[in-house]
Amino acid sequence: MSGLMITKEMTDNSDYVLLDDHGFPMLYFGMGSYSSELDIRSQAVMTGGGNEVHLVYVGRYTSMGGDIRILCNMDHDYRSVYMGVIPGYADASDPNDYRKKVGQNHRFMKEKGMVIIGNDVWIGNNVTIIADVIIGNGAVIGAGSVVTKDVPPYTIWAGNPARQIKNRFDEDTAQKLQEISWWEFSKERLLEIKEDMQGEPEVFVQKYWNNNWEKSPKQNLQPSYLAFFDIETDYSTFGKILEQFVARFSDGAAKLTLCYYRCESDEEILAASLSEIIDGLCAKRNLSIALCGIEENDDERMIAQADCFILGRDRKNIMRISYAFKHRTRIISGVNEPINWD
Repeated sequence: MSGLMITKEMTDNSDYVLLDDHGFPMLYFGMGSYSSELDIRSQAVMTGGGNEVHLVYVGRYTSMGGDIRILCNMDHDYRSVYMGVIPGYADASDPNDYRKKVGQNHRFMKEKGMVIIGNDVWIGNNVTIIADVIIGNGAVIGAGSVVTKDVPPYTIWAGNPARQIKNRFDEDTAQKLQEISWWEFSKERLLEIKEDMQGEPEVFVQKYWNNNWEKSPKQNLQPSYLAFFDIETDYSTFGKILEQFVARFSDGAAKLTLCYYRCESDEEILAASLSEIIDGLCAKRNLSIALCGIEENDDERMIAQADCFILGRDRKNIMRISYAFKHRTRIISGVNEPINWD
């Protein structure tokens, strides 16, 4: 998917989602963000099935230059005897287009398709971003960079591979800017505080940061994972998340909370049908899994309490990612195969 241009007009009043011809969500762009020219290269399977390894989120008010490349799930398995395509090795029964072509063993292939770019990020021209990377809020990526690992919020990176050059602000100012999260403000509010937004960052923080936002440390007795139902898309991930959690934590060493909205009838029906199954699994295998019905404004509270937030394909995740940054909750991809729990 090359030559994409996401203009300011497309995201002027709301977040934007780009679907392919099959209804697959290729890209989520937050309000006020734009890209001059974007090339997404992916091995994502577009024929259905719910396991497509592709997940790209861009937050709000992010500026991306021209000739930006995002590579999703483009790896070869360098641990195998061979890495190329050998005639006769292809497996027509494999649901994954890439594995079907090269015939490599599924259990040896780690598929990575998540790229998250935060809010108020500035990315220069001719930048390549490799899958399984998170670029934090307020970060700067210099022109010509190749980003291969996570970029902390409010830092400046450049080079091939990209490395940290310096911080934009001191740690306290950077964290308080994340807690203020001005990108969550309405357009009307942003116009009201125009002079403050154009002023000195330290003065802005002093005026708008509320010490009530200072958070106490997370106090979970065991690693706590959180996921939301994402059944609004045909390519939902929560089923895979549940299946792999059961396989990974059958010893009860971690807890999974699956959230659904009480106001959404489809989600309530699904939760009711899952409840008995989950209760049976927990009783037999010492698992710790909870279904939690919440209101729509409870997302931030739930994310603040969790150690890890597992991303599905719900477009509401643009704001949930912001909450995770704010509360220092680790983000992991629900589409990676397998999911990286560690």
